[in-house]
Amino acid sequence: MAAQSFPITEAQLTGLFVEAILFGIHLITLGFCLRTLFATGSRRRRWNQVHWEMVAVSLALFSVAVIDLALGFYHDLKAFVFYTGQGGAIAEFTNISDWINICKVRIPQQKALSISLTGRFYSP
Repeated sequence: MAAQSFPITEAQLTGLFVEAILFGIHLITLGFCLRTLFATGSRRRRWNQVHWEMVAVSLALFSVAVIDLALGFYHDLKAFVFYTGQGGAIAEFTNISDWINICKVRIPQQKALSISLTGRFYSP
C-alpha cells in the first residue's frame, strides 16, 4: 500500500476511533479486574488480603490509557478545528516539535515498561 493512499489525516482519525473502542474494552476489563482484586465470590476481601501492587499496576495502566486517549482527541481537535496555519491538518500532524507528538511517542514506551513490571509484582 502506497503512503499516499492512506493519508496521515485519515490515519489519525482511524487510530483515534480504534483506540476509543479498545479503551471501552479496557474499561470493562478493568471493572472485572478490580472486582476480582477486591472481592472473593460474594464477600469483600479484607484490606490486608488485597494485592495492592496489582491494584496499583491496574490503575496505572488505566491512567496511561486515559491520558493517551485524551491527548489523541486533543491532537485531532487541534489539527482539524483550531489549526489555521498553512498546510492544514497535515502540517499539524507532521510537526514533530509539538508537545503532543512528543507525549504520544513517550506514552507507548511507558506502557511497555509498566506491562513488563506487572510480572515482577506477582508472587504466587
